[in-house]
Formats: sequence, structure tokens, C-alpha cells
Amino acid sequence: MTALGPALGFFIGVICGLAVLLLIRTARASRATLKTTVAEISQLLAIPTFSFGGPWVTSTLLRGANLDAILPSYTVSLSLSFAIVAGFPLFTLIVVTCGEWRKGGRQS
Repeated sequence: MTALGPALGFFIGVICGLAVLLLIRTARASRATLKTTVAEISQLLAIPTFSFGGPWVTSTLLRGANLDAILPSYTVSLSLSFAIVAGFPLFTLIVVTCGEWRKGGRQS
């Protein structure tokens, strides 16, 4: 097992977790319009592309690495670091949103 998989997974997991936290913060602070909602959804949909490296990791950084050997440890460390950074805020957002839906409206 190479140390590249866990290190890269941790690094990209932390970056993706911070990106999700910034998007949550922006979504809670702004008024929801169709334009802002579509922009936030498109930003959230771009995170998996980055988290799995996009084209820059496989074409530039890992040109000579064995991807089959790196991928399992990379995926585990990415998942754990993302969950540590963004897990509790995402859980809290889900609980608050469900509570607002139960009450029948959005609280400001």
C-alpha cells in the first residue's frame, strides 16, 4: 500500500468538506431565488468531480502511479475526512430543514 492514496484522499476530502461548509453558509445567509438555488446546486454537483480528482489528478499528478492500488485507501480517507469536516453541519442542516418543513415554512 502506498501512502499517496490516504494523503491525497485526506487533502481532497478536507477541501471538499470546506467547500460544502461554505456553500451551506452562503445558502443560509442569502435569500433563495431560482438563480441562487440553481447556482448552489451546480456548485454542489461539481464537488464529486473535484473529489475524485477530475482530469488533473489522473493525467498530470498520477501519471506513473498504479491507480488500482491507490483507489481503495484514497476512497476511505476521502470519505472519513469529508465526514469529519462536513458531517455534523450537514446533519444539523438536515434536522433544521426537516423542522422547518414540519412547521410549514422557512424561518429567517
